[in-house]
Amino acid sequence: MMKRLIIGLIGLGVVGGVVFWATRPGGPTPPPSQPAAALSRDSVTVAPPSPPDDPGATKQSPSVPGSRTTVTESPVAPPTPVEPKMELPDPLRQTIELLLSRQTGLQQKRAMWAQLRQDGRLDQVITDLERRAAGDPTAPEYPTALGEAYLYKIDTVEDARDHAILGLKADQSFDAALKLDPANWEAGFYKTAALARWPDNLNKGAEVVQRFSDLIQLQETMAPRPEFAATYVLLGEQYLKAGQPDNARQVWVRGASLFPSSPSLQAKLAPGP
Repeated sequence: MMKRLIIGLIGLGVVGGVVFWATRPGGPTPPPSQPAAALSRDSVTVAPPSPPDDPGATKQSPSVPGSRTTVTESPVAPPTPVEPKMELPDPLRQTIELLLSRQTGLQQKRAMWAQLRQDGRLDQVITDLERRAAGDPTAPEYPTALGEAYLYKIDTVEDARDHAILGLKADQSFDAALKLDPANWEAGFYKTAALARWPDNLNKGAEVVQRFSDLIQLQETMAPRPEFAATYVLLGEQYLKAGQPDNARQVWVRGASLFPSSPSLQAKLAPGP
């Protein structure tokens, strides 16, 4: 089963492209460092004195007036140097704040993640987000952004085991976000879009359809946002994959009625050659 799971998660290497294929076009993006090292504390171990009547203890001669007693001290190790706290550059810190904001559109976040990957800054961002998530485990925006960062990181590694590890970490991060906030559309969308890329032999099709259907119900109670069109696109694709073209078209028609300017939905409804 583990072997199948690893093989399946290799497919996540292209999930970034698929997740955002439905929300294209793309755009540019702005541009982290390692968190401050924990302060190390030197410890000095002092041996306890032997009990007075301990037969195994070494007897000390009584002090003689005028004599000098030599006290041998154990050497104390010099203090370990503490790494200075590394602050994130302002542009990078601002980018992370935008990635964490629900007011930032999916298209803009896509461009930011792509730029961070291109600039080789994903590791810095992941480190910072992991620190934030550990410091405040009740904030759903941290695991949401972490899951996205892990997905983008997949495209930068070659080892299939690393693909699997990052894919699982992303899935677990989205689960953590949804546990904190079940109405977190962004975490739900990314989790489901990633699941849609798992191979057929892992039997995720029914779960993907249900999750996308639930997302549509959720987003239709919210103020419309351009990225919501992607849910209809991907759910229709899932129906088509399952051999249900009528259901696929019904979903696309519904989506196009709500998002008539979506080129992806218009393309799905365009007459064939």
